[in-house]
Amino acid sequence: MGKIFSGKPIVLSTTKKVANKMVKSIASNPDAFIWIARIRNKDEYTYSHSVRTSIWAITFGRYLGLRKESLQNLAMGSLLAEIGKTELPDELLLKKDRLTDEEFETMKKHVFYGVELLEKSKGISQEILTVVTTHHERHNGTGYPRGLRGDRIPLLGRIAGIVDFYDAITCPRYEEKALSPSETMIRLHDLRGNEFQAELVDDFIQAIGIYPTGSLIELSSGEVGVITEQNVGRRLRPKVLLLLDPDKKPIKKQREIDLQKETRDVHGNNLNIATCLPEGAYGIDLSAFRQKFIGRVLGLGNPLFHH
Repeated sequence: MGKIFSGKPIVLSTTKKVANKMVKSIASNPDAFIWIARIRNKDEYTYSHSVRTSIWAITFGRYLGLRKESLQNLAMGSLLAEIGKTELPDELLLKKDRLTDEEFETMKKHVFYGVELLEKSKGISQEILTVVTTHHERHNGTGYPRGLRGDRIPLLGRIAGIVDFYDAITCPRYEEKALSPSETMIRLHDLRGNEFQAELVDDFIQAIGIYPTGSLIELSSGEVGVITEQNVGRRLRPKVLLLLDPDKKPIKKQREIDLQKETRDVHGNNLNIATCLPEGAYGIDLSAFRQKFIGRVLGLGNPLFHH
């Protein structure tokens, strides 16, 4: 991204290696890889959004059984899909308020800018360009830049559109506008058959789960925790690291529970996920937690709560 901002050519060999490593990493340990992607600082929003979207795309594409070459092209296309925004004015990208019609028309040009940048580079396949060109198209024809409908949008473009929407809603540029993962899944479900292909939305919900890894959740016991790992086939009963007790006080000795095995609380009542919480709820800093998650592997540590 730094090279793009400075007008230097894109190093495709490096980008391709990253995409290939992402495919291998997500296949061997999807939860850990998702954590690494979400650690990026939101000040580098376009970059971090691209990386996260690429990871969601790989996770989804792998669930759909895409062949390896298509999976790699999907990964690279998602990584590069927003590079055209480097040609847009900073004040447009950073604007907090709703864009005017004129500003939105300018914003939409990032698709053409991105294609122009990539067409000047060697080694970009047509499938990668397809992802960049069509990731903002919508099933009902309301998308851009060409207003394609239904099956006229290539499969990789349809996949990229769903994951781009999911990440943009759960991790927007300004945190106060974020929806929880479960709220976003509900919104996606409402849009199935309209803006997004119904069958693909159903598959995405199955692939990612209503409560994705990294979600802050509250249990029926009143305890609060963060989802650390999915249980395949039991998406509603993942592994959870407990952070707050029922009185919403920090737990001194945090422990991880497996909801697939622990089905009742200390009072003998059914133990379930009650709700998905937004970022920052109860003063919990998830970005610090993600650093702690990585630090646990590296022997480091990080604070978890705002003071």
